[in-house]
Amino acid sequence: MQVPTPSLLAVGRRTPVADCPVAPPTVAAVVPARNEQDSIRASIVSLLDQTRPPDSIFVVVNNSTDGTFDVARRFTGRRVFDRPGGRVTCLVTVLDIGTNDDRRAGALNLAWSLARHHDFVLTVDANSVLESDGLQALLDEITADGRIGEVSAVPFLHRGDADTGAVGMLVRAQRFEAAAQARRDVARPRSATLQNAQCTLFRSSALGDVLRRAERLGPWMAGDAAEDPRLRIELADAGYGARVSSGAASVGKPLRSLRAVWAQQVKRVACTERLSGNLDPAAGLALRSESSAGLVTHLVSRVLVAVLAVHALVVGVVIGGWLWLLPMLVAVLANVCIAAGMRDRTRADFAYAALLVPHELYRSALSVSHAVAVVHERRGCLRDHGADQTAAEEGERVRVIRFRLVPLLALGGAAASIPFAWAALPVALRDGSGAAAWLVLALLVGMQSLGALRTTVGGRAPVRAPRLIRDPVPR
Repeated sequence: MQVPTPSLLAVGRRTPVADCPVAPPTVAAVVPARNEQDSIRASIVSLLDQTRPPDSIFVVVNNSTDGTFDVARRFTGRRVFDRPGGRVTCLVTVLDIGTNDDRRAGALNLAWSLARHHDFVLTVDANSVLESDGLQALLDEITADGRIGEVSAVPFLHRGDADTGAVGMLVRAQRFEAAAQARRDVARPRSATLQNAQCTLFRSSALGDVLRRAERLGPWMAGDAAEDPRLRIELADAGYGARVSSGAASVGKPLRSLRAVWAQQVKRVACTERLSGNLDPAAGLALRSESSAGLVTHLVSRVLVAVLAVHALVVGVVIGGWLWLLPMLVAVLANVCIAAGMRDRTRADFAYAALLVPHELYRSALSVSHAVAVVHERRGCLRDHGADQTAAEEGERVRVIRFRLVPLLALGGAAASIPFAWAALPVALRDGSGAAAWLVLALLVGMQSLGALRTTVGGRAPVRAPRLIRDPVPR
């Protein structure tokens, strides 16, 4: 009789073993806050009300002079929730670090030092809220692809009931711009925007790779208010992608003064220019083109329209006739589609879209401010534009860009002399220049019309934006 070997006996007696359950990923939400006593409550409650709440919430109050910390610390402690999948807990920690020269970046880095043992880190601005299933949607997208380092929620802006008159018009213009950008982001989910996102979910291992490559203590680098775009570029260098979610939305507060809008635009230009200077020439050019292509074509086309209007008055002939109304009709249709995609839309929003002129003036103002900011930044500006925007939002009369009287007077005189100089040109040169201008204008308007049609037809409407939580009650 043959005696089986011990190894064969072991194999013969082995019984199936059940698969070990995989622990769900852990998520920490970090909320940097500065003078947000009116909105920090809603921001924290929106995180606690998630269908999949974060495991930890770290609120870091910095440089605050109001009651932000007093409002936030009421949520401190461990909270237990009953969800369809079972009972979940969330530990809320609120810190006040006082004066912090690195501002938002410093608060985020401190929170990261406390949250880095979690699998994912969710950054949430203190003046924004995330819709109830937003975290679950972000988590589903980032876990589906290990090459994704960050996923951002689609940002929207909130319209307050007290926003009327000129302030209401300014808020409506910002909401239209944000909604249009949301449609473009959803249509191009793997394109990373250059603006600071309201809510973004990061993979902790990806942030760790960035730290090892950069040899610094925190993922966010302070200095020029470009901490989010800079981190996005560093994640790409480390081999991780970024995308905008089509299933998660957040809503924040718009700016309520022209000075604050101007400061924000200048800050964005400065971020792009300073980031581009740290890249190779090709990547820097691509970054500048992505951030300014729309506004530059808008500004150039409007200047050409003004010049050709002068030409038509001089020669008494209008080329193209009614065909030039077609781009305007396409733009109106695109604006109406954008208004239809807003959750809290009103009849005034549709009227604003149909009139076209108010939003045309707003975009023209943005284009001019963008061009001026680029020139100012190329001259070697060293201003802290993040501090300028903060001061402008708080009502201070900050001088974002210092204008010089002599160049402005020279520019105004040159613009006023254009009709007379044009009329004095030889007929052949004037007609040839007019034909070239018409050709360039036709190309620009054609590109803008295609973009508007893409927004209208091809761009999917993003997930509906949540409303700000009104007077939430902590549990």
